[in-house]
Amino acid sequence: MANESHLTLLRQDIELWNRWRKSHREIDVDLTGANLAQGNLSGADLLGVDLTGANLREADLSNACLIGADLRGAYLRGTQLKEADLGGAYLKDAKFIAADLRGADLSGTY
Repeated sequence: MANESHLTLLRQDIELWNRWRKSHREIDVDLTGANLAQGNLSGADLLGVDLTGANLREADLSNACLIGADLRGAYLRGTQLKEADLGGAYLKDAKFIAADLRGADLSGTY
């Protein structure tokens, strides 16, 4: 289950979230099963974040950093992932139905 304080901070302000992430790399961010549908997460630092089973339907993750993120079973229908970096992300059973992956880096993904 998603850590509510992490989820609240992410939903509040992406710039604030990114500053917090930069200064707290030692914290394992758990957004397991989070409902982030239609959220504006453009440019978000989600490096190594656990998004297992998250609902990211129609969310904007353009230019987001998802390097090493765990997206197993995530629902990404209609999600914007333009220019997102998914290098090394774990994508088993993720549903990318009609997702926009133009310019996304998918190197080393599983």
